[in-house]
Amino acid sequence: MASINVRNVVSPVLAAVALLALATAVLYGPPSAAQQTPAVQPVESVAAIVGKEVILKSELDEQVMVYCIQAQIAPTDSVQVEKVTKDILESMINAKLIVNEARERKIVVSNEELNAAVDDALNEVKNRMGTEERFAEELARENLTVEDLKTRYRKELENQLLAKKLVDRQVSSRIKVTDKEVDDFYKERKEELPKRPPEITLAQIVILPEVDSLVDASTRARAEDILKAIKSGESFEDLARNHSDDDSAERGGDVGTFRKGEFEESFEKAAFALEPGQVSEPVRSRFGYHLIKLVEKQEDAAHVKHILLKTIPTDEAEENARALATQVRKKTESGEAFESLAAQYSQDPLSAGKGGVIGSFVLETLSPVIKNAIKGVPVGGVTEVVPMDVGYHIFKVVGKTAERDYTFDEIKDRLRQLVIQEKSQNEYEQWVAELRKKTYVDVRLP
Repeated sequence: MASINVRNVVSPVLAAVALLALATAVLYGPPSAAQQTPAVQPVESVAAIVGKEVILKSELDEQVMVYCIQAQIAPTDSVQVEKVTKDILESMINAKLIVNEARERKIVVSNEELNAAVDDALNEVKNRMGTEERFAEELARENLTVEDLKTRYRKELENQLLAKKLVDRQVSSRIKVTDKEVDDFYKERKEELPKRPPEITLAQIVILPEVDSLVDASTRARAEDILKAIKSGESFEDLARNHSDDDSAERGGDVGTFRKGEFEESFEKAAFALEPGQVSEPVRSRFGYHLIKLVEKQEDAAHVKHILLKTIPTDEAEENARALATQVRKKTESGEAFESLAAQYSQDPLSAGKGGVIGSFVLETLSPVIKNAIKGVPVGGVTEVVPMDVGYHIFKVVGKTAERDYTFDEIKDRLRQLVIQEKSQNEYEQWVAELRKKTYVDVRLP
């Protein structure tokens, strides 16, 4: 392989651009540099010619470099690097074939679509940088402006969107999967499917410290000040990183997608009332005050970002809550039903009315605090009082299940997606092979 530019390795901004190009190539998009003819760059080594366009060796090396970093493949592993190089070159060739076909078919990407994609890509880079300051520093170090970066992204993303539109039309839209195909897939591949891991079903009683009214009011005032900053044009994501008390702060407040019934009612009601891009007024939950930004929503699911300002109770309130939790724990020892105590004392609105039951969990997905608390507790047993980030918890082990096979009904939706993926891949490969037959392709790697 040709030598790799070390400067690119240590540049997060340019590495992000290269990573986009890599993902684009692998998923049927374009290579990282602008399309050029052999006459434009006669002095650079050519990896392949596709029709009237070329893939430069430097373009290929850049994407191989990014992939190897992501996959933790050592540059000295010549066998692996050679295989990766050939695979990525094939993807880059296919990318050019598909984009060229999309242009021949007069498929277009609107300015609105492209601008939205560029903005999303820039926000992703900023999130990786951590702060606006770090982002600005990296741009300055690479002698780039935001407009320079937008230009680079536009070249990548326009082709990516073109390719996606064509693939959706020629491949995705043609894939139909019947119930019988899903059932046959399950019967034929059952032995290859992963097992359902051991699970534990838990119930809880949550005792929260009372928050002083002055603390509550000052926290809400802080939330309102941050909301004013957002309305004046400051970045929600930057404000989340700088002010949110939640673990999601480092991700610009992104908590991912949740379904109805998974969060507190006040939070969910506010989130589902928003339109994409909108930010809520301060929303009170047992954790504190939230500012919620809706990314996208479906009928029963929403992708949100939030800024959480926790309401910090006084030491006296903490002691009172701990004492009450200890008292409730002793009531379980004297024979009072956990379910009744949950209904009477628990301040978790999602579980109090269900006897405290919060669901079944794969043991390894539980937080270390909970895993340690339930260690050695038998079915029907109750833990000691567990101090957590918010309040004091008492857990009951309701049940345990051993590793077992998934039933068809448990995974039929995932199986359907696997069948769709398999059929889509086969259809895609056949379609690209047909494109390749009508286009001149010259691979020049040894």
